[in-house]
Amino acid sequence: RAVAVAVGLDEETAKAEIIRLVEAWLRQDMLPQAEVAKAIGIPLLTLNQAVKDGRLRSYHNANATNPRRGRRVVSLKEAQELWV
Repeated sequence: RAVAVAVGLDEETAKAEIIRLVEAWLRQDMLPQAEVAKAIGIPLLTLNQAVKDGRLRSYHNANATNPRRGRRVVSLKEAQELWV
């Protein structure tokens, strides 16, 4: 509950987001934004704008080896649903 309040979500929405993120990780669907853009053939700027606009969610990648690159990941499946 504290996490939900901290990020401004109600408890049910926070639970749904956590479940969605875990499912994406389990299917190994979460990739750095640049890799997703390349995989679906769109400019990285376009993907970044979708994240900024809220059409695509991005998450912090705690496992990124370089903190300046690959630190934000998105779901390849969700990106494909937007553009493919």
